[in-house]
Amino acid sequence: MSPERLILVGASALAAVLILWTVASWEPAMAWTPPVADPDNYRAGELPATPWLATESGDAGEPPAASPFAALSDRRELPPDDLEVPPVPPGPPPAPPFTPAPAYAIAGYEPFLLRSPLARKVPRPEDLPAAETLEPLAALARVEAPPAAPPKDAKGADFDAVLTKSEGLIEGTITEQNAREVRIRDKSGKVITVSRKDIQAINRARGMKTLYEERRAAAAANDAKAQTELAAWCVERGLREEALTAYEAAIAAGRADPRGYTGLADLARRECDLDAELTVLARAVAAKVSGIEAVLLRVAEVSRALGLVESAQKALEAATKAHPTLAEGRLRYGLALIDAGRLEAAAEQVGRGVELAGTDAAAAPLSAFAAGMLALARNDPRTAVPLLAKAVAGAPAPAPEAPTASPFASGVYPDDLAWPRLAHGSAAAHLESWSEAAASFVDAIRVAPDDPRGWTALGTLYLLADRLPDARVCYAEAVRRDPSAATPAAALAVVTFLEGKPDEALTQVTAALNADPEDGYARLVLGYLLLAREEAEKALPELAAALRAGGRYPPTLYLLGAAAMRRGSYGLAAGAFESVLAADTTRPELPAALGLALLGRGDFERAEPWLRQALRLAPEHAAALEGAAWLDYQARRPAEALARLEAVAAASGGADAYAARALTVIKESAGRTLWEDDFDRPDAEDLGKGWFESEKFGVEARVAGRAVRFSGTQAIEDGGEAAAERVVRTDAFARVEAELELADAGAATIGLRVAAKAAGGVGGRPAGLRFGRTGKGKLVVAVSVEGELAPKWRELGDAPAGPRLRLGIERTASGAESEYTLLVDGKAVGTQKATMLDAGTENLTCGVFGAAAKGERWAAGVVRFRLIERKRR
Repeated sequence: MSPERLILVGASALAAVLILWTVASWEPAMAWTPPVADPDNYRAGELPATPWLATESGDAGEPPAASPFAALSDRRELPPDDLEVPPVPPGPPPAPPFTPAPAYAIAGYEPFLLRSPLARKVPRPEDLPAAETLEPLAALARVEAPPAAPPKDAKGADFDAVLTKSEGLIEGTITEQNAREVRIRDKSGKVITVSRKDIQAINRARGMKTLYEERRAAAAANDAKAQTELAAWCVERGLREEALTAYEAAIAAGRADPRGYTGLADLARRECDLDAELTVLARAVAAKVSGIEAVLLRVAEVSRALGLVESAQKALEAATKAHPTLAEGRLRYGLALIDAGRLEAAAEQVGRGVELAGTDAAAAPLSAFAAGMLALARNDPRTAVPLLAKAVAGAPAPAPEAPTASPFASGVYPDDLAWPRLAHGSAAAHLESWSEAAASFVDAIRVAPDDPRGWTALGTLYLLADRLPDARVCYAEAVRRDPSAATPAAALAVVTFLEGKPDEALTQVTAALNADPEDGYARLVLGYLLLAREEAEKALPELAAALRAGGRYPPTLYLLGAAAMRRGSYGLAAGAFESVLAADTTRPELPAALGLALLGRGDFERAEPWLRQALRLAPEHAAALEGAAWLDYQARRPAEALARLEAVAAASGGADAYAARALTVIKESAGRTLWEDDFDRPDAEDLGKGWFESEKFGVEARVAGRAVRFSGTQAIEDGGEAAAERVVRTDAFARVEAELELADAGAATIGLRVAAKAAGGVGGRPAGLRFGRTGKGKLVVAVSVEGELAPKWRELGDAPAGPRLRLGIERTASGAESEYTLLVDGKAVGTQKATMLDAGTENLTCGVFGAAAKGERWAAGVVRFRLIERKRR
């Protein structure tokens, strides 16, 4: 893993875990189950195909009477306010206009665009740089050291050195030379041939070993300064082991002298060995070297780079105590506290640092930067923009020589040249000053072309402006500059998804996570893509992992809530949406989402103000209108519900599936009647109350123990049916349901039957639609015609396990009279065409049937039966 990526590891893991557990704790056991609790029963944004069309009898919150129809007929009218419409789930999440690189932020710093997961405004294409400006930016490379004269000292050069016009300086050992050319073996062992005409100067070495021995003998062993100078000379000439020896000698000569320690630390940094650097600095702190505050500042820098955020904060706190009037220490400590979210403590340190810096021109950029970051953390971009602009103006220019620059993006200003420019761009984007933001991000690329953060930020602006080809160029350039960076690779997958290639996008983000499993944004994108594929169960753990990696990040919480709603975990969804609303109350999508989640939990009282808030922010917001309509319906305000749904349907041109379905259901419900029987009457051989036993085949039906009981031995033939039914007019039939007891059903096939005698038919069984469960636990359906003795069963899958099963057959509400929806425990499991039920007969029979092989004994019970009719027109 590259040092840049080490910055990310562990930055806020503990805080994120606590946040995750806090969100998860918002899901208590639900005392109320929504009408459709199973997320598989609907697609996002659509009403379920099979809502439960009638409530239980009895007022809300009160148990039903022992026998709701004991003194009445078991037929009653259903008023419109007695019908439950399932809550509206949120639609699929939009393309993420939020930052595609939260992981590049240092512990809470978000150098990107929007504080909310949903954008109200996006850049216009003309606000951003033209596409042709990207090519010269992509050609930028790290500034190389300029040619220098051959290294010399009082007694000559360390190496043979040839200064050329074309290649600059070549150091090594000259192996051959003549009047026409010179051959030199460079330090890597490669032999280079140079023309005499190209040579400007040649300097011959006396030999490094001889020079080193002379210098070592001249340096006093007990002189820390002399040993440090010897070590620095060795480092410049590639004598690593000799340099280590000299630095250790310097430490031994003066334990309170910091130069030996800092020299060793510099050597470790040149080799990108951060652990070794931190170990050396810890030795310096333990030795209590003079000027310890500078060592502590460096400890904080390396600790942050290793992801040891708490250790960095402690080092900075110690630096301020060691040197209370050091402005740099106060300002950097304030930045660390901003990262940790401790804004009050940060304000105290930044204020004191700015005061100590005073008019010091050298300290002014850092003062402005810390004050600007504090304003940005306080959601005050108007204050932040001029401060960060001042920080950028005073920031140092790119280092001309690589050895003097930090070999990793430390994230500690002013060493990180990109950071103040990214912060300024972020603040400008908060103010929707898109051109200014783009200019800052381009500037960040120019000063640090190999830093992927600038490319990623600029790519995000193009993504927001829907300039996908330009966003792709920027993200691809970020990946090219740092192949180990998963964040821009995941952002590239977002572009691929928006280009209409979801499978390729999923492959890309999976590859990004294989490169860096710790990347929080890549987890976020994976969760987003899975959610778009309606795979909420798979999306939830990925979004939880993103939350752990990225802290209380609004887009992560929003998508987590969306996934939880699709799974039916309304408490978890409500908690996540509440967390997002704590950071942003200006977007109508957020209170609408929270209101819908609370509706799902049955918490109507808390849902109503959030839905009202969403409608205040956006009176035509479809999801808020649909949620408010459902709330009106529950509150027995059907006229208001219809008005809201009709407004949504009109605005969408009839394309809103939820509004269309809900309008159909509500309007039809006003003209429905219900037959309901729970068989609460004395045991008797006679079924009574409109029932008749249409067929027996040796198995008898009677009322016993508040159920219709079928029992007996199958007689006459295999597959002969025993059935108990009642009559409904063909043009009025809407749905039939029955709850069956099947513990003793044996090998029998038992279920519902809707049947009709064809006009002019002779003999045989009634033509009809059968839906049931076999003795082997399979769901089956069959359509039979007049005279057909054996139904041709079609399997639909496994039936739910258990002794009870609720089956239903519903005429499809779309108007396709010949199509019927098959229900198991309220959930649609399939559809079936049955044209003969809609023509040629005035009445249908609806009831329960059972059939087995001849000679088999079976028993079943019907404990509840419902028949819903449309009123005759």
